[in-house]
Parts: sequence; C-alpha cells; structure tokens
Amino acid sequence: MTNKKSFVKINIEDLEYAKEFFDNIADYSIWLYAVTEYYQGNEVTIKKKIVKKYFDNYKKTMNIVIEAKEFGKKGALKRFENQQVKEETLQDPLIEPLDDTLEVNNKVLNINNKEQIDFQALLEFINKSFDRKFQIISDKVKAKYKSLLKQGYQKSQITNAIINCKLNKYHIENNYQYCTPEFFSRTDTIDKYGFEVKQEENKFKFAWQ
Repeated sequence: MTNKKSFVKINIEDLEYAKEFFDNIADYSIWLYAVTEYYQGNEVTIKKKIVKKYFDNYKKTMNIVIEAKEFGKKGALKRFENQQVKEETLQDPLIEPLDDTLEVNNKVLNINNKEQIDFQALLEFINKSFDRKFQIISDKVKAKYKSLLKQGYQKSQITNAIINCKLNKYHIENNYQYCTPEFFSRTDTIDKYGFEVKQEENKFKFAWQ
C-alpha cells in the first residue's frame, strides 16, 4: 500500500472493542497508530504478536473501506457501515473473527472467549463472603476481569480464589482487609488462590456463575 489516502474511517464500535481487547493503553495506542498510518499509505512494523494479529484482522476491514472509497462502491461501503456489532465477539466490525486462541509468550490467550461475568452478582458474592459493603466494581477493574478470561482463566477459578481466601488463615487474621474486588482481578491472586476447593470446604457457593 503506497498511495496516501485523504481520510481515516474508524467506527466508535471499533475503538470500544479494541480498548476492551487490549490489556493496556500501550498496545491499544500502537494498534490505533498503525490504523491511522495505514490509511495514509504507511505500513507500521508491529513487533508484539497479539497487536499484530488484531491489526492484520482489522486491515481487512480497512481495505474494504478504502476500495469502496476509491472506486465509488457505494453499495459495498453502505453494507460495511450497516454491519451489526455482535455481542461479546470480535467478529464485527472485523470482517473475519480472530482465531479462538493465540499463543503469546508460551501462554495461550483465549481471544474469542464468550464467557461473561455478572459483575453485580460477583460484587454480592464478595460482599457476602467477607462481610463487606462494596458498592461498585469500577470500569477499570471490570476490564481486568475481562482480561483474565481472555488469558484463559475461568470464572470458577475466580470463585475458588474468593472461597480459598475466606478460608485462609492470613486473610482471616487480617479481617479480610485485602479481599477487595480489585484483588481478585489480579492474575497473581488467581494463580495463588484459584486452585480447586475441597468439596467439604466449599460451603460458600453463590449463584454469580
């Protein structure tokens, strides 16, 4: 691609999906920069595999827009603009969905994970487990939970971590002061406490799952 384009077309939905997908603002910024440069006829070298994978998929969408603009294919452009964003997938506005899994740094990421978290129920579960009165889970913390699922963690592991912390001597002695919604959105917390709870100890089930 060498010809400079006089426009950049990116939908709000595209931005929202990208923000939700990437774990940090740096990866999102690299992707967005690469998109704007591509529309101007410049190819950006993306070294991070997961960012490159996402960009390469989105490039198919950009090519349709560019072709429709250049050749006056109004019908094709209109079909593109009328694409519906399907809930909890990366299929739209991308032309093709990303692979279900992607190996990054020897860890398999679940890109198209459709598992959803009922954050209100999760909040109630945490409050009930630790006798706390948290009012909300912030958007920033919600994003961290969604990132857990994308990395391949399961909701059952989050549940196990909550239950195991409730039973843990250190947390009991500290009156569960560290057992916050944010605490259970951390990968190191799930890695440490997300092991399966023994059946006889699992007395704290709640219907958030």
